[in-house]
Amino acid sequence: MAEYIEIIKGAPSDDMMKKILTQWYGVSKPKWKPWLDAIVLIFFTAASILLMYTGQTTYAWIAIAGFVMSCIALFGYIPYLVNMALKVSKLSPSYNKRKTYRFYPDKFQFGYEGSEIVEGPLNAFTSVHLTPDALLFLGGKRLALWVVKSDLTPEELATLLAYLENNGVPVK
Repeated sequence: MAEYIEIIKGAPSDDMMKKILTQWYGVSKPKWKPWLDAIVLIFFTAASILLMYTGQTTYAWIAIAGFVMSCIALFGYIPYLVNMALKVSKLSPSYNKRKTYRFYPDKFQFGYEGSEIVEGPLNAFTSVHLTPDALLFLGGKRLALWVVKSDLTPEELATLLAYLENNGVPVK
């Protein structure tokens, strides 16, 4: 087994970054959120239909506006938030710099060109999520670190997951 796993990567493509941010939202959102959005959508749909049949068109238009807003909340705001998060990320001075990650059996190191290396224990992460494209390292619900799976060989991935499990970090 290697002493450490080193990953060196440049700036991600916009498409990859959007995938990662969307996957992060998928693993960190509350489980009740889609149900609440669906209930609100059903309420405004029923209110619109009922108010149209009773002839109260002013209130019906308000209910239709609520229906449209709940559709946007249910389906449209995640891509909007992802685009905004991507724009904010690009403002970071480290975004376009080459980054180096080193994972040891009990700690990790992170640095980028022109900066000092930051070191922390592996158990600082509350969970790690395996998604189709990346490993998402979370601190609470916040995305602390991510690594694209294609940057790792299968052996490195297995070793990294073993490091995490040995430090009590749940891998989901």
